[in-house]
Amino acid sequence: MATETADAVRVPDSDRYVAHQVRFQAPVQWVADGKVSTATVDVAGPQLAGSTVTLWVKNGQPTLTPARPGSAAAEGIGTGLAILVETWCAAAATVWFTGTVLDARRYSRWEREWRGINRPIGKDTL
Repeated sequence: MATETADAVRVPDSDRYVAHQVRFQAPVQWVADGKVSTATVDVAGPQLAGSTVTLWVKNGQPTLTPARPGSAAAEGIGTGLAILVETWCAAAATVWFTGTVLDARRYSRWEREWRGINRPIGKDTL
C-alpha cells in the first residue's frame, strides 16, 4: 500500500481516438524493505493527499497489476488456435497455387501435342 503525498490531478487525454478516457495521477510514497520510495502513478479518481493506493512493486519500482491466473491459459489457447488456422490457410493456398501451376503446365503440354498431331485446316492432302 502506498500513500498519496499530494492531491491527484487529471492527466490530459494522450490518445485522441479514445472517447473521454479520464486519467488521474498522484505522487505516492511507500516503504519496501525499510526503504522509503516515491513515484507518480495512475490512481482511480480524484483523491486527496493522504489517501491510500494499492500499488504493485517489482524491484523497488511500481509495475502493472499481475494478470489473472487463467489469462495465461486463455492466451495460450487463443494463440494456438490462431496458429492452427493460419497454418490451414497457408496449406490451402499452397495446394491451390500448386494445382493452378500444374494445370497450366498440363494444358500447355496438351496444346503442343494436339498441334503436333492435328494438321492445320485447309492444308489436307489426299
